[in-house]
Parts: sequence; C-alpha cells; structure tokens
Amino acid sequence: MPGQEALLKSKILVVGAGSLASPVLSYLTSTGIGSIGIVSDETIRKEGLPAQPLYFSNDEGKPMAKIAARQLREINPDINITLYEKVLDNATVISTVAQYDLIIDCGNNLRKSYLINDACVITGKPMVYGALFHPKGHISVFNYKGSGTLRCMLAQPEIVQIYQQELTPGLAVLSAITGSLMVNEAVKIISEIGTVLQNKLLTINSFSNQQELIPFSPISANQTLTSLHDSYVNDSDSEFQPSTLRAIKPKLLQLKMKYNETLQLIDIRNNVNNENTSWNFLHISENELLERSADIHQDIMVILISETGESAKRLCSILNQKYGFDNIYYLEGGFEQWQKETNSSKIIYESF
Repeated sequence: MPGQEALLKSKILVVGAGSLASPVLSYLTSTGIGSIGIVSDETIRKEGLPAQPLYFSNDEGKPMAKIAARQLREINPDINITLYEKVLDNATVISTVAQYDLIIDCGNNLRKSYLINDACVITGKPMVYGALFHPKGHISVFNYKGSGTLRCMLAQPEIVQIYQQELTPGLAVLSAITGSLMVNEAVKIISEIGTVLQNKLLTINSFSNQQELIPFSPISANQTLTSLHDSYVNDSDSEFQPSTLRAIKPKLLQLKMKYNETLQLIDIRNNVNNENTSWNFLHISENELLERSADIHQDIMVILISETGESAKRLCSILNQKYGFDNIYYLEGGFEQWQKETNSSKIIYESF
C-alpha cells in the first residue's frame, strides 16, 4: 500500500522520551515507521512509570533513550533508531532537525518548544506538537503546507488564556490519550491522508471528556524566520508567561495518598505541632519556606498545605516562578477544605 510504503521510508525525530514520548514511540514503531530519532538526556524514575508504559521498574536510573530503543526493537527489529542523548540547543537543533521528515515535540516544555518550532520553520519541516496541561492534553500541527506555527498559535488571545489557567494534577492515562492523537497526526502527514490538525489547537479534558477545537491564524512574520533567537532561556523569549499556579483538590490528594503515589507534603501552617514528619512530610512555617527551599524535592509532586489555601497558593507561585521549580502544587481550599471533603481532622501520610 502506498501509505505504508511512505511510513517505511519516513524519518521522524521525537524530542523527549518521557510521558508523552512513551506512547508516541510505541505507536510509531507499531505503525511501521522506518527510522526514528530520539532526543533525551533524561533517566528513568520510578515515580514517572505510571505514565510511561515503555519502561519497567528495574530500569530505574537508566537512560531513557537507550531503554526506549531497546524496547522499540522488541516491537520491530527492523526499525532504524538514532539516539541523541543531549538536549537540543542553538548549536545542534538546526542540523539535527534537518535530517528528518517530521518532528514530534514530546518535551512538554514551552521554552524548548519555541526552539524546536523555530528550527522547523527555518528548515521547512512540519512539527506535531503535544503538551500536558492537566487535566487537559493539547495537540496541534505547525509549519505544514503553509500553516501557522507555535508562535502564531500563542498569539491567539483565547489560546493564551488557556495556557495561563491554573493547572491541576491529572491521570497518567492522559499521556496515552494525547500521545496516540499525536501519532495519528504524524501518520496522516506522512501518508497524506485525512484532515491534518493545522491552524487549530485540539484540547481534550480527561476529567470531563470534553474536546475543544480552537482555530488560530498564520502570521507571516512567524512563518519566515531565518535565524534562531540568541537565547531561549530568559523570560523575554516567550510571548507570555504560562501559569505558575498548580492546585490539587483534597479528594484527589486523598486518592493519591491511598495508592501510595510518591509525593512530598509540606505543611506551612504556623503553630502546628505535626508529629508525622519525614522527608516526604515536612512541617515548615510559611515564613521559613523560601529560606529552606533546599529541603523541597524537585522531581516529584510537592504539595503545600496552609489553613485556607491562600498562603500556600502564594508560595506555590513564587517557588515555581522565581526559584526554578515546576512541580509545586497547593492544596485547594487548604486544611479547612480537607476537613470538609474528607471528614478527617488530620492529614496522615506515612513515609516509605
């Protein structure tokens, strides 16, 4: 079949090897893609496994890219895989992207997405974009047959508002839902079938099952870039700042604790004598929290608990925006709401 032949001859670069990339890589391999490049310098962490079915618990600490390649060759021994075990930067992104027919951005990092987007525009490569903004997954296609780019999409006020909304934790299955739809777009592009998701952002809410298709218009200045920005690190490189607020409802926290998800809880209420103290359940007063930021974990979900939620909300934003964290949540409604929703006068989280 012509479509299958096109897939076999295609070369696709997947940026990332984590939650989004796990289903993307699996489905690309199963559909018969001939060559895949994997960009990742990450290692496998146990707490990430619920959303990364490509890996197993005995792979903890090993390089994601290498283990992913091993697993993909089990699915299809004939697939050609190239590993890039360093993050793409200004010096490497153009030459790397230029070698592939299609780029799939699974990094879930907006600043890195800008870099990849600009490289795709300069080299004339289409880009499938996906991101997790729990409880929503986002999917779009950029730079395809004259379509708009990431910068065009994020110039649309309605879409900017979505990206600035407060985030909440979601279910691990959202990665699979979003990733499978990203592969669907990739297959349509390579095979030249169906209607491609260009000039539109598809959002999927895993809690409500609602989908929304939001159009955006191409902007010629964003489609004619000839060089990369000098830096993609500073805040000024982004057209807007995504929300730094991440909230979790008491019932969802209770569920995560029940199933022993790896968390760190920090009770910031003043004058509270909490005997249940360990590395993953700390009591640090709100006045001391910023000074003790070294005690805060950086690679698991951290939840701040205050009396009404307001102090925790303020410190959540500060830590995520100014202290380099991206994993800080606050308990919505605070301890008062916890008592109402759970009928419990205590939060008990045993260390392990």
